[in-house]
Amino acid sequence: MTEEEFWRCNPRKIKVYEKAWKDQQNQINQLAYTFWGNYGMSALQTVISGILSPMFCNKPSNVKYLSEPIRIFQMTPEELEKYKAEQTQAFVEWCNSTKKNWEASHESPK
Repeated sequence: MTEEEFWRCNPRKIKVYEKAWKDQQNQINQLAYTFWGNYGMSALQTVISGILSPMFCNKPSNVKYLSEPIRIFQMTPEELEKYKAEQTQAFVEWCNSTKKNWEASHESPK
């Protein structure tokens, strides 16, 4: 809203602008919380695990920082289909490797 609009418009219109500004500020605050909450906690967990795991478990930490950005919006139907296909393929590969490992460990001696 320009200064000219402010002085010449109806007070109800100003309330609409005020509500839009408050909603925008609320959205900015929520996004900041989401980013700090997710990325910040992942960073903190990675650092603390890296320090404490060798001290108490006598082995290096296997906790890794987030490798991909956190998705804020829902997947499109095309992205969802692609994701399902990738997950299905990964599961089939895991099942096949598990089957091969089991068969190799349970072969009957000749």
